Amino acid sequence: MRTSARVVLSLSASRSFDRGCLRGIARFLRIHGPWDIVQCEPPQLASEATAAAAAIGTQRLGVIGAVRQTDLTYPLSGGHLRPIIIDVGGEFCNRPRGQPLPSDVAVVVDIDPAAVAHAAANHFLERHFAHFAFCGRADSEQSEQCRDAFARYLGARNHAVAVFGKLDGAGVEDVAALVSWLKTLPRPLAVLACDDARGRQVIQACARADIAVPEEVSVLGIGDEPLICELSHPTLSSVRPDARAIGFRAATVLAEMMQGGPAPVGPLLVPPVGVVTRHSTELAAIEDPVVARAMHVIRAEAVHGLNVEELLQHLTVSRATLERRFTKALGHSPKDEILRLRLDRAGELLRETDYNLAQIATLCGFKTAAHLSVTFKAKFGVSPGHYRSSQANAQPTAD
Repeated sequence: MRTSARVVLSLSASRSFDRGCLRGIARFLRIHGPWDIVQCEPPQLASEATAAAAAIGTQRLGVIGAVRQTDLTYPLSGGHLRPIIIDVGGEFCNRPRGQPLPSDVAVVVDIDPAAVAHAAANHFLERHFAHFAFCGRADSEQSEQCRDAFARYLGARNHAVAVFGKLDGAGVEDVAALVSWLKTLPRPLAVLACDDARGRQVIQACARADIAVPEEVSVLGIGDEPLICELSHPTLSSVRPDARAIGFRAATVLAEMMQGGPAPVGPLLVPPVGVVTRHSTELAAIEDPVVARAMHVIRAEAVHGLNVEELLQHLTVSRATLERRFTKALGHSPKDEILRLRLDRAGELLRETDYNLAQIATLCGFKTAAHLSVTFKAKFGVSPGHYRSSQANAQPTAD
């Protein structure tokens, strides 16, 4: 009977990216047969790998995980053959340009920073932005590669990119520096952040600077970590890595090397799935400052019963001027936009809560449940109750 290869998977179930990698590895194993798996959180890699190596004697050990430099300071193989280590999303994916891999790490498999930058640039260009910026990390090679690719791609289309790369941490002083930087930039502005945490910081800095997102500044992160993106306000759009493809590719390479094949030359880079659009980039560039201000008020107050007369109290133009400029910029009236946001919110509450229709009507700015029901059916062709039932019966999708 054939002996299964012993492989340590050092990937965290708490990270969306790592879970995606694990699903990709699982797909590989369904096709090609099982491994003897030891799964651990990244901080336990050294101890788990040492124990696994000791248990299998002279058999070669494989490792796939987010590997850190400190993991290599331990005798991972317990004195036997050194393990074959595939780094996915760990420190060696982010090593300085030109620095060779340690002899212990066979190869890195990671998201392609140039493909990420191109996807982000096209996302903004489709929304007709003309002013661009990049917010990165001072200590990150991936950030620098993405920044350079973003600038090259847009530069070839005659657009300059303002760069802010001083952030090393996530403290209050970083947000304060961002506020000062953002105030100097022209608007409407499209900002690509090197990861979702930086994207959330940009949104926080905009709020401090009284800059409306997405009406004045559109913000896009990288990584699509749901908890970071959904806890941002507004919610953060992000470039989603193809974590399943990364996991599958890593498993393929490891299997080949454990059978005596050579290590690939250079990193293996996988393009992203695409951009997951949330509120922070849902609007096209709005050049008209009156319309941008109106949209900011509408987004904040539509579900609280805002009407056009109340909207005008926040502006310095007449109703006729607002209607004309709003329709020219967005193709519909302020009243239509208020109603659209209320109904979108109603649909979200029908999908995600068990609130009754009266509660939902109150939370969405409708005076009565009957008013909500009639308006909802006129817009979507089904009653709120039928919509909720259809959504409850839909198959959920895994992240």
